[in-house]
This record gives sequence, C-alpha cells and structure tokens, in this order.
Amino acid sequence: MALRQALVAVKDSHEGPWQCSRGHEIGIQISGLGQGETVVLEYDGGSPVTFTKAGRYPFPKDTKRFRFIKQASLLDAEETYVQVVIR
Repeated sequence: MALRQALVAVKDSHEGPWQCSRGHEIGIQISGLGQGETVVLEYDGGSPVTFTKAGRYPFPKDTKRFRFIKQASLLDAEETYVQVVIR
C-alpha cells in the first residue's frame, strides 16, 4: 500500500484543496491530531465525516473528489498530517 499526502504539517485551522479521486483509495491515515482538534473529510455524494482522533479510517466509496479541513481552536495546535492510503 502506498500513501498520498493530503495535509502536511498543518498547525492552525486550514481548508485543503479539492482533489480528484483516482478510484484506488482505500483508507485515510491521520497523525498528530491534538486534543480538541478535528479533521473533516468533505466529499462528493456524502455528508462530511469528522475525525477527532489520530488513526486509520476507511475511505468512502464512489468518491469523485474530496478535501480535508483541519479545525483547531488552540493557539498552540499540533502539526497534523493526513495521508490517503492507496492500494
């Protein structure tokens, strides 16, 4: 499995760009998500998904485009990384 970067070292609140799905995405890997911070996945054809903890999660099926949004209310937020797992 390969990883494709989606958000890199994002500390403050940030809206990532829309990305086109290539059809072989199978998961989402989130690391460095601090207490009180969230990552939101917005994608075509579904309701936004909110992640409150670091970890690996399934990627929604039949997604044509997607983006990740980090929400941080703390002044000293963690560096967050989001990667898309590709088969």
